Amino acid sequence: MTAACHDPSSVVRPCQRLLASSFDSLPPAIQAFHQSDDGTMRGIATVERGGGRLCAAMARLAGLPPSGQDMPVTVTVQRQGNAERWIRCFGAHRMASVLTDADGLLQEALGPVRFAFRLIPSEQGIRWLPVRLTAFGMPIPLRWFRFDVHESALEDRYRFNVRVAIVGAGLLVHYRGWLERDG
Repeated sequence: MTAACHDPSSVVRPCQRLLASSFDSLPPAIQAFHQSDDGTMRGIATVERGGGRLCAAMARLAGLPPSGQDMPVTVTVQRQGNAERWIRCFGAHRMASVLTDADGLLQEALGPVRFAFRLIPSEQGIRWLPVRLTAFGMPIPLRWFRFDVHESALEDRYRFNVRVAIVGAGLLVHYRGWLERDG
């Protein structure tokens, strides 16, 4: 087992590890995204950001992308041991996070914000169900938010949808689109 940890070709990525045998029932485009070696995918995304001071402050804190229609998006995944660094570029805006798995959950660090997600696989894709949220190490009640985060595939393209709203304040961010592997 120790030797496998040092061989980059044998490292199982966090989503694949968490989903275990369910991973094989996912659409091929999602499997390819989560299995491939370090690389970049390109596509198109639409981003909507909510208004108001609270939403603007929270969006800045998490480094969320600005609003835009049909903008170019790239996602570069870099392995860092058993973790992954996802660098998402929505036009000129860069948003990076680190994903790991612990305690059966996908952990995502996005600036000072930390999420823990339970991954729910299906033949259509993966739903990311939030189970914990912290900012600067302090727990934030999930009941303050509404999340819709999922991956799917259409016509051999990896598709993503991330929608987060603040209860009583409205939309925080909604970004969605598709990606294809370079080359």
